[in-house]
Amino acid sequence: MTSANSLAYKITDIAGLIAQGVAYYAEITKGALVAFEYALDLVRVGLFDPPKAIQGLQTASFVNSSLVITDQLTWVVQTDATTFRIWRTTDGSIPAYGATPNPPIRIMVHDAALTPVTKGGKTYYEFNDTSSLVNAQNYTYTIYPVNPIGVGPRSSSSIVAGDVIPPQAVTGIQITTSEDATNPDAILTWANPPDSDFKQVTVVRKSGINNVAASIGDGTTVYTGTAQTYRNTGLGNGLGYTYTIFASDFIGNLSKASKNINLVGDITPPGPITGLKAENNKNPDTPKMTLTWQNPTDKDLTGVVIMRRKTKEADKQPRTIDEAKAMGFEVVGNIEYHH
Repeated sequence: MTSANSLAYKITDIAGLIAQGVAYYAEITKGALVAFEYALDLVRVGLFDPPKAIQGLQTASFVNSSLVITDQLTWVVQTDATTFRIWRTTDGSIPAYGATPNPPIRIMVHDAALTPVTKGGKTYYEFNDTSSLVNAQNYTYTIYPVNPIGVGPRSSSSIVAGDVIPPQAVTGIQITTSEDATNPDAILTWANPPDSDFKQVTVVRKSGINNVAASIGDGTTVYTGTAQTYRNTGLGNGLGYTYTIFASDFIGNLSKASKNINLVGDITPPGPITGLKAENNKNPDTPKMTLTWQNPTDKDLTGVVIMRRKTKEADKQPRTIDEAKAMGFEVVGNIEYHH
């Protein structure tokens, strides 16, 4: 026979089960109501299907004064998307919506809502990617629009990141030489390009005439800076040199090689002496020959050399000191000329 106490316990258990059932039913009902309200919300905003593909996707890339590279994506505002998932790849691949990240080849750079921006009277979505971009690297961006119903079609676009546009070449290049015949200097002048991101010029010298430098490393760099003139000292007289100037920007892009300029040094000899006269003192005991002449008027004249030969007059006039020595002449005087 069941005792009164055990009966009371059973009644309590049954009551508890009934209470739990009522609460569970209430939760189910509440959940159904929430789901119903959510469905109503979707109906109110017209979300019966996944979003359509984004429209008007455009890409741009730029570098600021701090050398931070930004890839910018913009597209038309759409009301059927609540969030956007954006993938970035370096190998040109198009990831699926649920792909697994594989840095640095495949990276999810955004997975959230975006607030439309208004610039210049136009409203659009804008996403700026600044995460570890490499200048001149080609990146492919894939965008998936998303809403509570599902995922929309993907849209992709590729862009070369950073600044790959070189500055203009320098202009107005001129070259003159100093009057030092032994070690002439090359004096170069030019005009720097007007580009806003211009950083500096590099002057490259190579031996030989018309021997244009293909790049900064192709030759001897004699100047780097922002000046518009440079004096290259210690050059060998009579030797040929070719100068090429490159302009560069802050990211490192090089301009085309400037119109090269050549320098040979001073290869123009001074004019001949004139009015040469020789006078014999006619003293057989202490014979003496006195020479007089007029020096040429060249500004770079440094002196004259007097040579003689004991034999009869030469068949031809020597053209150089070495040639005179080969013909039997000897130096009897080396007179410096100071001016």
